[in-house]
Amino acid sequence: MNKTPIISGTLMTILGVFLLLFPGFTMLNAVRIIGVALLATGVLVLVSSMRDPVRSQFRLFDTFWGLVMVLMGFAFLRNPVQIVSAFPKIMGVFVFTNGLLNLLSVRKSGLGKGMAIVSIILGAMIFLNPFGTMRTMMRLVGAALIWCGVTGTMIRNLK
Repeated sequence: MNKTPIISGTLMTILGVFLLLFPGFTMLNAVRIIGVALLATGVLVLVSSMRDPVRSQFRLFDTFWGLVMVLMGFAFLRNPVQIVSAFPKIMGVFVFTNGLLNLLSVRKSGLGKGMAIVSIILGAMIFLNPFGTMRTMMRLVGAALIWCGVTGTMIRNLK
């Protein structure tokens, strides 16, 4: 059994809970923590995409997504001050893409497709930031990360 979705889902959920409970946490530290989480999850996804013969039909998606997460992790760690200003847009793209890739990888499960569509909608909402305040935005990002962490693990097991 591939444990990568469980590990990455747990990391996203923990980070999401933290952002949901402490939205006033300094953005610079939040960006650094997310950078480490993206880097670790990206490496796990890349390694599992090369080693898991059962999921070979998803290897291209997993490899692409793993590379995106590694590159985003490096960018977050290397340039945290610049990332802070673009943080909502970056997280919106991340959540949207995560939902889109989950939607493409679900074959039969209506529940899995529904969860992926909710992720796509959350990503679009974060990107467009209709709330205006960073505090509310951080709570939405936290909720979206919890959603992606839990549903991503479930979707991978529904296939």
